Amino acid sequence: MKHKNHVSGKARNIRKELNRKFGISEGDIVRALKGDEKSAQKLTQMGIDGRRLQKYAPIFADDVKDSIQGTDALNKMWADIYQQTGKSALSIESDIARTELADIDLVDGREEKAFKFVQDKQLKARRHSDNMQALQMEAEIAEIEQLANHEYRMQRLENKLPLKQMQADRDYKEARLDHILQNGDASKLDLVPEKRYTERSLLTRVVDFFKGK
Repeated sequence: MKHKNHVSGKARNIRKELNRKFGISEGDIVRALKGDEKSAQKLTQMGIDGRRLQKYAPIFADDVKDSIQGTDALNKMWADIYQQTGKSALSIESDIARTELADIDLVDGREEKAFKFVQDKQLKARRHSDNMQALQMEAEIAEIEQLANHEYRMQRLENKLPLKQMQADRDYKEARLDHILQNGDASKLDLVPEKRYTERSLLTRVVDFFKGK
């Protein structure tokens, strides 16, 4: 695989727990991602077993959780009452202090707004000058972009079939793996269809078309 795993090297201790605690092999995961059918079948069966546990384990846990949550709710009620009492007492004292500060803010705010007006006026003049320069540069860039876009479109047309074949190859590999995941031991991989775009050159097919072949 060309894709690089950046995180495994930073999880040396955790990686040991993957197999020790959960019975999952990193090797099986990597091989399944590379298309190994035996590893894919093994991981699929583990997933089936895991989903069964997910379905039934929560049912058995609900009664125990309800009892625990009841005790938690009782203590939370008293904690909320005491917490709100403290908050409200502090809030009243804070309102008194805020009123005094607001009176000072009125005077300071008037001075700050006058200063800001002068600064904004100077900034607006500078911004206008910068915008004019930017518009000139944008016009030059637009011309370059038009030429580059034309070259890009031509390259895309030339590469279209090879790229479609690359995607078709990936889709075929995924389709084989999906078939295994869906059918397990009953899989028949010869029933999975495969697309071929590049077996004949584009030029040959165009010539054959005009010749009526």
